[in-house]
Amino acid sequence: MLSNEDYFSEDYVQARALFSRLAKMADVRLHGYEIPEKGPDEESLTTDIAWVGSPAAKKLLLVQSGVHGVEAFAGSAIQCNLLDYLPPNLDKLALVLVHVVNPWGMAWLRRVNSSNVDLNRNCLYPWEEYSGAPAGYAMLDSLINPASPPRKDLFALKTAYRVVRQGGAAIRRAAAQGQYEYPAGLFYGGSRLQREPAMLRQWLKAHVTGIDRLMVLDLHTGLGRFGEHLVIPAFAMDEKVRLITEMRFGRSLELGDSRGDGYPVTGSMSALYKNLFEDIDLQYFTVEFGTLPPLKILRALRDENRHHFYSDGHLDHWSKEALKRALYPASSVWKERVIENGRNLVENALWCLGRAFGNA
Repeated sequence: MLSNEDYFSEDYVQARALFSRLAKMADVRLHGYEIPEKGPDEESLTTDIAWVGSPAAKKLLLVQSGVHGVEAFAGSAIQCNLLDYLPPNLDKLALVLVHVVNPWGMAWLRRVNSSNVDLNRNCLYPWEEYSGAPAGYAMLDSLINPASPPRKDLFALKTAYRVVRQGGAAIRRAAAQGQYEYPAGLFYGGSRLQREPAMLRQWLKAHVTGIDRLMVLDLHTGLGRFGEHLVIPAFAMDEKVRLITEMRFGRSLELGDSRGDGYPVTGSMSALYKNLFEDIDLQYFTVEFGTLPPLKILRALRDENRHHFYSDGHLDHWSKEALKRALYPASSVWKERVIENGRNLVENALWCLGRAFGNA
């Protein structure tokens, strides 16, 4: 029997092996697809998908991890716990676990894929273009994307000065909303749809058919207070549905751009699902497990990005470990809360999915 901490891995290879072993022990259907890139030891990189419950279900809960590769550790642990202790009452529902959407990013301890593309800024709607940057990003470029190896350079002091002059919310929006003009910069959304979301879309088109209701929980880390979690809907919700969902989740549900600590995101993965499942009842929630304050996370992202582009990019560099621990704290308390809150959230999502809200 595994303890809650045992569900957490320290690298991609360990995480994939644990997920695959628990899926086989649970005797659930296991799918997957491999990307061409390799890991640090030339290992294959695969997104594995476990299908739990009815293969003919009309209602499906999809839980995905690792859209931001280095953030995958928490989501992988939650998914492994779910495979070890399968949720009950899945005879008419399906639970699909998409394990590590961005395996290259997890293996190399990067938030992005091998092209430096943030996959959660890469999935545009048909009428949107891969061009432009938020107002203010150009002014921040030299601060957050310096063209030199990482070193001490008074980043905190310089950023504090910008916050005083421009405001923290304005800087968050400018930096993190998503940009398409600086290929070596942070939060780069790419110039076209990337391989990872394209392969996921292909799998969804082939296997998720005949459903009339889909709920997605997209697991991330970083935003929010340490040890707490946020649930952020991608789309506006009917008021009655929102109230019932808030009651079950135990969390206030506010769109990302309406939160005081949030910001709008261009090219979110939610658009991939919206484009594909436009004719069914779709709910999409980004789940954030809080770690460090935003400035410390930004600094870790900045240092690792500089190491990748302007140093040797090796995995054993201090900036890699710093980014990993910024988004995956080595804290037993944090890990316990992630498993407990993540599992409770999935079980309550299944409860919501199984109810007809119109008759609630």
